Amino acid sequence: MKNLTSQLINTLHQNRLFSICLGLSLTYFIHKGIVYALIGSFVPLLFILTILSLILFSLKKSPTAFERSMGLWSSLIILWSTIRLSLSMINLFVKPVPEGHIDGQLGPMSILLSVAFLFAGTYIWKDRKRIISSNAYNI
Repeated sequence: MKNLTSQLINTLHQNRLFSICLGLSLTYFIHKGIVYALIGSFVPLLFILTILSLILFSLKKSPTAFERSMGLWSSLIILWSTIRLSLSMINLFVKPVPEGHIDGQLGPMSILLSVAFLFAGTYIWKDRKRIISSNAYNI
């Protein structure tokens, strides 16, 4: 178990961009889950904690399970950012909603955030197999 954990730490240390993308995406959604829990909706926090538990469990199980959990997480990030970009474009070009909350969720800063998450999710998806097959993580 310690050997697997130390190999993972070495792998993430060697692949800093992958670990930054993974860490920032998980941190962002944990933050959003906590914010929504404070206003009374616990579903986003439960969802991200379930995903985080799946990732941690897959680390202990096998490299293939970790690769699959990374594939699931990256596809969820890509889906989330694509939906947000689509809604932003619809709101921008079809009929803008003047409400401040909608503008905050689908405005220019939100478009930049969604594009950043789209790139991060694509990078995680693309490099998940390379991370697993690297020499530092092979068992």
